[in-house]
Amino acid sequence: MSADPIWLSAGFKNWRRGLGIVSSRRWLYVSLALVYSLPALIAVVLLEAAAPSGLLWDIANGVLIGITLSFAPIVVMDAAHGHFEGEGRTFEGATKRAVPWLPRYLWTNVHTSLIFWLPLLGLINLGRWLLPIIPTAEALRIGILFIWGAMLLALALYLHTRTVLAPYLAIHADLSGTIATYESWRISGLYFRRTFLVFVLGTAPVALPVIALSYWLAHVTSFLPSMMSSTALSAIAVIAHWTRPLLIPAVHALYVELWQLEKPKASYFMTGALPWFVELVFQVSELLFAQLRRIPRFGEYWRF
Repeated sequence: MSADPIWLSAGFKNWRRGLGIVSSRRWLYVSLALVYSLPALIAVVLLEAAAPSGLLWDIANGVLIGITLSFAPIVVMDAAHGHFEGEGRTFEGATKRAVPWLPRYLWTNVHTSLIFWLPLLGLINLGRWLLPIIPTAEALRIGILFIWGAMLLALALYLHTRTVLAPYLAIHADLSGTIATYESWRISGLYFRRTFLVFVLGTAPVALPVIALSYWLAHVTSFLPSMMSSTALSAIAVIAHWTRPLLIPAVHALYVELWQLEKPKASYFMTGALPWFVELVFQVSELLFAQLRRIPRFGEYWRF
C-alpha cells in the first residue's frame, strides 16, 4: 500500500516544477537534446549509408551509441540539479561535471538493467514457447497475443518505475550503485503511484508521438528494422534521449522531495530485509568498488 495518500496532486506538482525549470532555460535543454543525439544519429547514418563492418566499427558504434544512451543522461541530470539548487549551468559546465560520474552511473545501470531485463526476457521467452501451441482460431490467437503484450507493457512500466530513482540516488545522494538501486526499489514501493505518474507525465509528450509513428511505419511502410539490429538500437538511443529534457527535471523534483522524507529511514541493505545471498552480492560489490576508490588520483576523480 502506498504511503502517499496525496499522490495525484503531489505527482502533478513535481512534474510542473520540472517543466518550469525546462521552460525557463529551454535553449540549454534543447541544445543538450540536439547535440547529444548526434552520436547515435551518426551511427544510424553510417550503418544505413556505408554499412561498415569489423571489430573497429563495432567498437566505434558502441561508443557512439553509449555517448547518447549512457553519458548524455548524466549531463542533463547535472543541469537539472544545478537549476534546482539555484546555480547557473552551461552546456560545457554540465558536461565536465558529468564525466567523473560515468562509472557510478554505468554500474548503477548494471543493477537496474538486470532487474528490468531478466523478468522481461523471461516473459518474452515464455510467450515464444507458448506461441506455437496457441489455438489457431484467429480471434482467440489475437486475444491471447493482446493479453501477452499488455502483460509485457505492464511489467516493463512497473520495473522501470521501481528503478527510476536509482541514478539520482547514486549521483545526487552520492550512494553507491548497489545501495542506490536498493533504495530506489524501497522508496518507489512506498510512493509507487506518484513515481509512476511523474514517469508517465515526463515521457508521454515524446513517447506517444513516437509510438504512433512506429505503428504507422510498421503497418504502412514496413520500414522498422529488427529490434536487435544496430540501427534499431541507435534509434532507440535517440528516442530515449529526447525524453530526458522533460523527464529528468520532473523526476529530479520527485527525488528531492522523497529523499528528504526517506533519508532518515534509509536502511541500505545491512538489515536482514533481503535474502542473505542478495546481501552477499551487494557486500562483494561494495568491497570491490571500495578498493577502486582508494587508487590515488584515479579513485579521487572517478566516482565508483
